[in-house]
Amino acid sequence: MRRSWRHVALVWQKELLDTIRDRRTLTLMIVVPLVLTPVLVLGPNVLRQSQEEKQLQQLQTVAVVNGQEAPELLALLRESGLLRIRSVPDSDAKRAREELEEGEIDAVVEVPEGFAERIAREAEPPEVVIRFDVSRSQSRTAREKLAQLLRAYRERVVAERLKQRGLSPQLLQPFTTRSEVVQAEERVSGFLLSMLLPLFLVLWAAVGGSQTAIDVTAGEKERGTLESLLVAPPKRSRLVVGKFLTITTVTLGATTLSLLGFALSLTLGRGLFPESSIFSQFGFAIRPQVLLLLFGVTALLAALMSALTFTLYLWTRNFKEAQTYASYLSFAVMFPAFLVSFTDPPTTLPAMLLPVYNVAVVIKELLLGDIRWDHIGATLLSSGAYLALSLALAVKVFQDERVLFRQ
Repeated sequence: MRRSWRHVALVWQKELLDTIRDRRTLTLMIVVPLVLTPVLVLGPNVLRQSQEEKQLQQLQTVAVVNGQEAPELLALLRESGLLRIRSVPDSDAKRAREELEEGEIDAVVEVPEGFAERIAREAEPPEVVIRFDVSRSQSRTAREKLAQLLRAYRERVVAERLKQRGLSPQLLQPFTTRSEVVQAEERVSGFLLSMLLPLFLVLWAAVGGSQTAIDVTAGEKERGTLESLLVAPPKRSRLVVGKFLTITTVTLGATTLSLLGFALSLTLGRGLFPESSIFSQFGFAIRPQVLLLLFGVTALLAALMSALTFTLYLWTRNFKEAQTYASYLSFAVMFPAFLVSFTDPPTTLPAMLLPVYNVAVVIKELLLGDIRWDHIGATLLSSGAYLALSLALAVKVFQDERVLFRQ
């Protein structure tokens, strides 16, 4: 028995050393999860903030049709300093719309006939139309600025009417509202994490060790080193276990580094975006019990995906074919992860027996502070069974050279 484990350890050490020497695998294992995760989390927010600040500082061009019908409104738009206002007569309305479609201007405001008169007489409220191009960010920004200025003008008109009647503006606000979150801070933060973390964990558990899995299977076939390994003294089952442990080690390493990258993203996000309601919520520490359970189910998923990928790539003919299957596999595991992250997934017993899906559900529940031992038990037992089945299939493939070296 001791000799068997010594053979497994030798295979594991040998394959792991080869993995560390391979720059591509090392990059996928260390650099990508540690660097790519913060880029994916922070990148969109950085770009959005930079774009919004840039557009807010710029002056969008707006054509005001029939501006002479609303002199006070026209003056407000010009004095705001937020927009470049161009007043055009009603006869040029069609031309202004064409310029908007062609991107020459950013928005068109159409003022109806008798606007100022109808407001003064307190007649039926006139309608001001804002035309903008939803496909252009500058046009959307112009629309937002116009909506803000028109709202301010409307409030000014209402305030003047109330003042004329000697009434308080509070008449229009008979009561105020306030919303309070009933959940603890941990659950609020866990909810935000549960929309992102299951997806990251499942994805890296699936692809974190894929380069190593391809290299120790299809890669060895192409290099012609697999034949010499098969005639070595250790039993083939020990070779399978040693290679499986290598893939699992790399997968766990990549998954752990992706978690570190995610934590780094949240830490940097709170400093870069102090006013963001998303990053400001992450101010809690996960309980040790929950952290241990998270690591346990994630490690089991990493082992299961390592066994599945090892068996699958062992069956492939060459490196290129294995990479094709790796792409399909990554898309296949992303679907249940997306489903769990962005919906309220079903948690019936049959659902908790589905591989990958059950782990994503348990991760989400743990992040929300819900420790469901029935779900955890079903996940551990089913995933353990799938893991044993995958390893048994890998051993069978490894012992059948007609399948192993199929042409």
